[in-house]
Amino acid sequence: MNVLARIARNLSRSNPSAAGNEPGSAEAVWRLEKVILDTLDFNVVVQKVVDSVLTELGYLQLGYRIVVLALIDEDSQTLRRVSISQTAEARKALEVTPVPFKDIVIPFTETDNQCIKVMKENRPYITHDWFDILRPCYSKEDARQVQTIVGIKTSMVYPVTYHGKTQGVMIFSLVKSESEIMEREKEIIRNFTDIVGLAVQHSKLYTTLDNTTKKLKELNDKLQSANTQLQELDKLKDEFVSLASHELRTPMTAIRGSLSTILEGYAGDISPQSKEFLTAAYNENDRLIRLVNNLLNISRIEAGRMNFAFQTLNLEEIISEVITNLQNVAKEKGLNLTYIREGPIPQVEADPDKVREVMINIIGNALKFTHKGGVTVRTKFDGRSVTTSITDTGSGIAKEDQDLLFKKFSQVQKTNYARPQGGTGLGLYICKIMVEGMRGKIWIESTLGVGSTFYFSLPISD
Repeated sequence: MNVLARIARNLSRSNPSAAGNEPGSAEAVWRLEKVILDTLDFNVVVQKVVDSVLTELGYLQLGYRIVVLALIDEDSQTLRRVSISQTAEARKALEVTPVPFKDIVIPFTETDNQCIKVMKENRPYITHDWFDILRPCYSKEDARQVQTIVGIKTSMVYPVTYHGKTQGVMIFSLVKSESEIMEREKEIIRNFTDIVGLAVQHSKLYTTLDNTTKKLKELNDKLQSANTQLQELDKLKDEFVSLASHELRTPMTAIRGSLSTILEGYAGDISPQSKEFLTAAYNENDRLIRLVNNLLNISRIEAGRMNFAFQTLNLEEIISEVITNLQNVAKEKGLNLTYIREGPIPQVEADPDKVREVMINIIGNALKFTHKGGVTVRTKFDGRSVTTSITDTGSGIAKEDQDLLFKKFSQVQKTNYARPQGGTGLGLYICKIMVEGMRGKIWIESTLGVGSTFYFSLPISD
């Protein structure tokens, strides 16, 4: 049965004719629910708790003058005063007290203090001497002097519990003697402290949640600020990479042109040894150009500036061009580089420059990591798209490592596709971005010790 319903039942049982305006009436109890439980702010709740028993329950008319709520502080193992009712007697007590209200802290070890007894034994006590509830913070003389000035005759101390666990105590001080206190008053107070336990527990949870939420918001604000700074740094990095790459590509392109002119004999005859050195310089310069192009592509991708110039194109023409350009690389390694068309191939809708770059990257990788056999390029129309496959006879890639190939700066370390062969780990990542940007797909099938096949599909032209 709910706490308030139990109080109402007890009221009806003890006084079936109780009117709505009488002190402690059922109607007053239901008003009390609204007053105490309509907020979760801890400071507001604990103040309402001590005020409402006098106002909403009407106990002020019954001689109750001061109500105090003290709660357990587990960290310090003490009982601390947290609120006191706002009555003339309470204000007078605060004026003449030798110890500030918030400093009245009772250690659990002070078992002679009635508040500690109530807390430990979980049952109410009644006293006529304030020293019983104020020791050791007050001397006996000070406690009795303040009690006399305020005019208090009796104090009742009740435990405040929630689900059987004591949370603290409530002290009810009256200007009437113990013999004048009706059992019905005590019964309602006993049930009232159950409402207090519920309200205090809920407000504590709310306060904890609210504090946690505020801390999380502060952390989130800091993270957002840090993220903004990182984005700004990332933008500066991209701008620097883009600028540096452009500035590097121009002289390297000029160097390649000059080296090519010399190697092809247009600048006169050169010795075999000079040709060897110049060829090495040409190849390394070419590698740097590819690296710069990759950095430029990464910069465009991360800045969202990877543009595509779509057009209807003949895929076989690009494949033939790329294979022709790479035949010398294949011959130097003693590899076969062939193209097989599996049926008629329709035109596709794509960016020719991006398709060419994807082909050069994948076929170039296949040649680089294959040492025996060869590389075969195939095209096949499946009714909706054209799929190009590049098959090599290299050492293959383990299943668990295949997804790494399409991630930025990732390279498989235990096959021929490893860093000892050189590279930045950007090529296949860029290929994936380009193919998907052209509404296609890219994937790999590989068997260790047999070889690998890279596939990419492109949609056909409408």
